[in-house]
Amino acid sequence: MNGAMIHLTGFIYSNELVMLVDNNQVLYNRNNVILNILANGKEGKHIQQGIYEIGHYGCSDFLSNYDEYSQNLSINCYGVCDDYNQILEQCPELNDVNREFTITVTPVLKFEQSSDGGWRWHKWGPYIGNQIPTCEYLFDEPVINKIYVYHIYEKQL
Repeated sequence: MNGAMIHLTGFIYSNELVMLVDNNQVLYNRNNVILNILANGKEGKHIQQGIYEIGHYGCSDFLSNYDEYSQNLSINCYGVCDDYNQILEQCPELNDVNREFTITVTPVLKFEQSSDGGWRWHKWGPYIGNQIPTCEYLFDEPVINKIYVYHIYEKQL
């Protein structure tokens, strides 16, 4: 993607330096037909340094020069959380000044799910949140109304 800007700055989170990289490639791009279809026309938004809420779950070659399945992390590089702070709290590798990461989160809302199928827990990686899933489908959960699918991308240096 031409014209994408990559800006590296560390920010302080819980008194530690976190190396997250802003990368505008993750945002909705009307010219990228595949991401447009996956995002269902929803534009992404920048949450904070290196963290984006997007309308799709990512795809191969989503970010150029990034490892889609980063290794050597305390948590899986993709999974499910209640909010992005849980990723920051549970992944100390984000503090490594020799590595650069970009994180995407995609909201999944219970009220948008179909009663016939829909979003299932086991397909999206480990759940690192605090709620207690009790059903196979989000639609059937008695208490959980919103979660996020996350993905940690590591820049190849």
